[in-house]
Amino acid sequence: MISYKEAEFRKALKDLPCCVTDQDGTSQGKPISIIIVADGLEMLRVLIRSGWNETASTKLSRTDNKYLSSSIPDNYRYQPVEPLYYYNRKQDISFREARAEGFEQNKLRLWLSPMKVEGQEVWIGRVSREYGKPSTGRVINKLDLDEVRSFLLQGLWYSQGVKKYGFIRGKGAAARISAPKTTLRGTTYVMDGYRVAMWLTGDPVTLSEVEVLDWDRPPEK
Repeated sequence: MISYKEAEFRKALKDLPCCVTDQDGTSQGKPISIIIVADGLEMLRVLIRSGWNETASTKLSRTDNKYLSSSIPDNYRYQPVEPLYYYNRKQDISFREARAEGFEQNKLRLWLSPMKVEGQEVWIGRVSREYGKPSTGRVINKLDLDEVRSFLLQGLWYSQGVKKYGFIRGKGAAARISAPKTTLRGTTYVMDGYRVAMWLTGDPVTLSEVEVLDWDRPPEK
C-alpha cells in the first residue's frame, strides 16, 4: 500500500494505465475516468443515496453466471455486470443506475487501488452507458464517455456527497470526435482523456461548499 499527500497523489493519477482490459490483458476496453477517495462503506452509502444500485455478484461458475444473467430481465437494476480487468483482476464492486425504460443504463465498475491519500482508500473506476433496444428508433453512433463521467459527478454533487473534486489528464486515453476509438467489445466511443477524482463523504455537503481543486481543466465542448 502506497500512501500519498495530495500533491503527490495528482501525479500518481496521471501515470495510471489508461484502460481496462480483457482477462488475459491482450485487448483494451474503455479508459478509466473515475477516481473515488473514500472508505468502502462510506462510498457505498453515497452511491446508493444518489440512485446507484450495487449489482448482484458474479462470483459463480461460468455456466451458473450465464444462466443467472439470461434469467434476469434486461432492465433489472441489480443485474450482474460482466467482468472487466484492471490491476490484473476483475472489478471489486459494480453498480447500475437504472432508467425508467431500461434503454439507457449507466454502469460503474470500481477497483480498490494499492494507494491511499492522507489515510483514505482510493478506488479506480470506469463509468459507461449501456444501450438497450430503444422504442423510439434512436440510433447510437458513438458513446460519449465525457457525458457519462459528468453525469456521475453531477449526481453525487447534487446528492451532497462530494467534498471536493479535480480533473487529471490521463495518458493515452483521449479519443477525439474526428478519430473515435473502438473497444474490445466493438463499442465506438469518444473521450477527452480526463479523469475526475472525487473525495466523497457521508456528511451532507451543500453545493456551494464543494471545493474545486486547481488541477487540470478539460476542454470545453
